[in-house]
Amino acid sequence: MNAPLRILMVEDDPSDAELVLRTLRAGGMLVDCTRVDRLAEIQEAFRFPWDLVLCDHSVRGSGSSSSFRSSDVLALARVLDDPPPFIIISGAIGEDEVVRALHSGVAGYVEKSHLGRLIPAIERALGEARRSADDRRLRAEAAASRERLEILQAAVDAAFDLICVLEAQPEGPPRIIYANAAAERLTGRSPEDLFAVGIAGLCGPSGEAATARMLAAIEKARPVTVEVEHRNLGGKTIWIETGIRPIAPGSNRFISVSRDVTARKTVESDLAFLAMHDPLTGLSNRMMLLDHLGLELAAARRTGLNAAALMVDLDGFKRINDTLGHGFGDAVLRETARRLRACVRENDTVARLGGDEFVVVIGDLAGLEPVVDVARRLVSMASIPVEYNGERRSVSASIGIGLSPAGARSSLELLADADAAMYRVKRGGGNGYIFHE
Repeated sequence: MNAPLRILMVEDDPSDAELVLRTLRAGGMLVDCTRVDRLAEIQEAFRFPWDLVLCDHSVRGSGSSSSFRSSDVLALARVLDDPPPFIIISGAIGEDEVVRALHSGVAGYVEKSHLGRLIPAIERALGEARRSADDRRLRAEAAASRERLEILQAAVDAAFDLICVLEAQPEGPPRIIYANAAAERLTGRSPEDLFAVGIAGLCGPSGEAATARMLAAIEKARPVTVEVEHRNLGGKTIWIETGIRPIAPGSNRFISVSRDVTARKTVESDLAFLAMHDPLTGLSNRMMLLDHLGLELAAARRTGLNAAALMVDLDGFKRINDTLGHGFGDAVLRETARRLRACVRENDTVARLGGDEFVVVIGDLAGLEPVVDVARRLVSMASIPVEYNGERRSVSASIGIGLSPAGARSSLELLADADAAMYRVKRGGGNGYIFHE
């Protein structure tokens, strides 16, 4: 059901007002009309929304109120944010006055003696008002859209990540048709340079495989994410993660977002290192020791050669820790680690089990001489004093050696043999080495 037409009627003659209402209802209009005849009432009435204003050209006013004209009412309506259509209904007025009224914003003029023209005039005025409202709405939406695009453009240009738009081609690689200002910071290339170089510029000269993956994904219109170590034109090497996806299903355009993930890759690398290494000395930890020892024993079973594990424990370390502090103790452990690495081959394993216990694993042994040579050097180097904060202290090393002929023993058994031999050296006064019997 249609809502009634809300009409504000400015008319000093109730009979004329009633005649207008009968005319509208006879024409099939559903109206909700309020009649006023004083300017103060009109100003108050304009606080509420109206669909239409019907106004006599000259109003005498009621009571003590003074007379006023339609131009006075129109002036009050103009201050509204969205004034309703305004039609003058009056007796004969001059043609010049009608023209001035129409130029000042009046939607129509109907003589009281020709009220049959009122309904067409109202329909025309309401139609123009709707079109005007639609135009204002469309202009407002267009302005809002422009503002949103400007904000979006500013945000994209200020983004820390490199944002590109790619356009697939019927033949050949996709073109880069847009790149934001982050291009130069991330790749060392200006947006214009990226347009010329194309998608390979996102991965750098060492990213052929990553470029090939992106091209294959674009050809199939599938999303893809690649990581590549990129050396940009400024000579800086960074890790770049690039994600590409279609802008819309079936579109030949793709959005590409590239970001610097060097910090994340560094953390991942550090975490991977810490998972397998002792944080104080940088040596292999127990997990990596068992892994490497297992590989050495497997190689020994294949080749028929031997593998050896040397358990190294520092004599006198607890006394240094207790008397000179953990700072001195840590210095001793770090220096011991350095010396252990200096005594073995590059492919041998040196690990710290914890505290002052270390393990050296030596493989590919055809005889015992290399093991004896390493054990002697370890004992000799361990006794060299360590200096820290102006203090010099020395320790010695007790070393037990477990030997696995042709890899016949397990990793844990070999370590247990070396540990038992090391305690035999300890009980004998330390500062030496012995093979497990």
